[in-house]
Amino acid sequence: MTRVLPLLVLLAAHPASAQPSSTKPSCARVQNIQFPADDRPNAVQKARLKGCDSEDLYYGIAGPADPVKARLCAYQQMDSREELVFGGEAILMMVYAIGAGASRNPDLAIKLACVIEGAPAELDGRLRHLEALKDQRTGRVSFDLCDDITSGFMMGYCAAHDQRLARARRQRRWKSHFEGWAPAAREAFSHLRAMADAFFHARSRGEIDLSGTARAAIVIEEEERLEDSFVAMVDQLEAGNLPAATSVDYRTADRALNMAYDEVMKADATEIGTVTKADIRTAERAWIRYRDEWVRFARSRYPAVMPEAITTWLTQQRTKQLRGEDR
Repeated sequence: MTRVLPLLVLLAAHPASAQPSSTKPSCARVQNIQFPADDRPNAVQKARLKGCDSEDLYYGIAGPADPVKARLCAYQQMDSREELVFGGEAILMMVYAIGAGASRNPDLAIKLACVIEGAPAELDGRLRHLEALKDQRTGRVSFDLCDDITSGFMMGYCAAHDQRLARARRQRRWKSHFEGWAPAAREAFSHLRAMADAFFHARSRGEIDLSGTARAAIVIEEEERLEDSFVAMVDQLEAGNLPAATSVDYRTADRALNMAYDEVMKADATEIGTVTKADIRTAERAWIRYRDEWVRFARSRYPAVMPEAITTWLTQQRTKQLRGEDR
């Protein structure tokens, strides 16, 4: 099944696909290289692989990596002319470049690189990379579609790919936590998760300057930063490393947050790149709902933790975000 990528990835400017002159010798040399007939899926395999995801199979996202199935799936995608950035020709290029799931065939990898769309400098760098790998005879051969990217377009797709891998890892971690939770805690977490999603969306799209063609990658980078912080907080609480703070600590943190917010809203500039004060206001309201839901979840799952400890912790994080000190 073809995945739907984040909207901002699709909105990123598509690069010109013309080949720079320096790529022509490599592409001309390999244009008559044939695909090994035995590497293609047979009729039975095609039926079993209908709707397959070669990215998933190659990288082991939903389950263990299976480079052989990834290769068969990628052939099926290529033959059906599915337009996938991480699929078809791109997966086959990596398969033959390093010999994962098929015999290594550097020239075939180069041929595949020549038909993958990309910015001219990107294609040139990828071909030079593959030509250099041809002579490697010992040690582990490493090559990935994202190794030689230069365009904002591909930065967005590679960031989305990395995010998919990270989400799969996090999902496995969440699953290990959920197995020991009571139904009430799971329900409380589902509400917290919804508020987290809303705040992370508002923050990554409204409080970060998205000027330029790399905006998709910038959004995903911020989402991942927020997700990592969220997971780390739960991991810390699950490990019994409970935060301690008093009502006085919270009032101090709250005053610092109010000062930071007022400074941002009273600044002379009405916009910072693509960021507006309305965006900041929206994100702040989403954060308040996120903070309050954290307190409700903690009350259910971590009753020994005082609400002031949770709110102080979150408030200090939010202050750093507004002041740009969280990076």
